[in-house]
Amino acid sequence: MLTESKENIEFVSSSAVTDIFYMLKRYYKDSYKAQEKLKDIRRLVRILEVSDANIDHALSLKWKDFEDAVQYAVAVDNKLDVIVTRNVKDFELKEIPVLTPAELLEKFQ
Repeated sequence: MLTESKENIEFVSSSAVTDIFYMLKRYYKDSYKAQEKLKDIRRLVRILEVSDANIDHALSLKWKDFEDAVQYAVAVDNKLDVIVTRNVKDFELKEIPVLTPAELLEKFQ
């Protein structure tokens, strides 16, 4: 698994954690089960804070999807290597690569 590699460190922005929980809760239809799964995910990733500067950066992008702009700004501002998302088309700038999960896995095979 990529997250268990010493060479690869995965990050998620703090603003995405509540979105992840919401998706887990919808999937499991159980708040407790969603929290347990989020704890499992938390062991595998580091959480990056969303700062005032990140929000200002996101606002300066003037993207249609502000949530994606925040994710992009956090990644760029923290000098991450790649963004992984199922929603590549909404990432209007590509200062860093934006890949689907399948594309990322292809790179590691």
